[in-house]
Amino acid sequence: MEYPESTRPFGRRRCYLNEENLVAIVDRNFKSFSQLEGSQFIASKSSQLNLAELLVSVNPKNILDWGSGIGTLIPIYLRLTEAQVVAYERNSWCRSSFYRNIGCEPRVELCESPPIHRSQNFITIDDKIRICEVKPLIQNSEGDLVIFIEGWRNTTFARISFLILLLRRSAKAVRLSSRLGEFGDNLTLEAAGCYLLIKNSSLKASLSSWCGRTSETQEFLEFLKYLARVTRIYRILGKARLGTRVRSLLGLKTRHREKAWLRMMTEKSNSERK
Repeated sequence: MEYPESTRPFGRRRCYLNEENLVAIVDRNFKSFSQLEGSQFIASKSSQLNLAELLVSVNPKNILDWGSGIGTLIPIYLRLTEAQVVAYERNSWCRSSFYRNIGCEPRVELCESPPIHRSQNFITIDDKIRICEVKPLIQNSEGDLVIFIEGWRNTTFARISFLILLLRRSAKAVRLSSRLGEFGDNLTLEAAGCYLLIKNSSLKASLSSWCGRTSETQEFLEFLKYLARVTRIYRILGKARLGTRVRSLLGLKTRHREKAWLRMMTEKSNSERK
């Protein structure tokens, strides 16, 4: 993966970055990683551009990259911030590719186990994450916390939003839009990500914040989808149990018939011998 020396992603952060510069950085990063093995799972151009703008705006000190994959987003972190980056990837093949693509970078630490007890002020989620893993990440954050969710992970977005309410924190939820037009692509729609800006607050402010963001997070819709899935599973299990009972009853009757038929044939055979 070759970068021109003047624009290497591991270089120093520019003092001035406009939207055109960010588009060029993201486009170069996407093209570089899209040539590598495993690139079918990397973050979209729109997600990378939205993330880049958010990084420049927030300028975090500590970043957690949850689901780093082959290391696609690491050059963007290093290029646009001065932050220390903790990367987590559960897949061993992806971790090997990560090391090959990123190399030895002093500001990056790759973890094999979930670093849920670290203090971060910026988290990118690009993999499955359980609520029991998100909870300590929010609780251990110092000050404001930004959680950027890559792709179309509506369920994750909704669950984290509701968890924020339970933890008595307020949050601003933003669902981002596709940016493919800025790259000159003919396509106009792709996964673009979303984010939550989380702050410490009172219970009243937390409840008010949650009521204001449910239209963005679509929590009620996701809850209804969850209920539909659970109901469907119970119906399938119920039919399976009923089918098992019917088959067992039919099998029982069949066994009785077989025994009666064998008994009749045996008696017939004995009578013929006599």
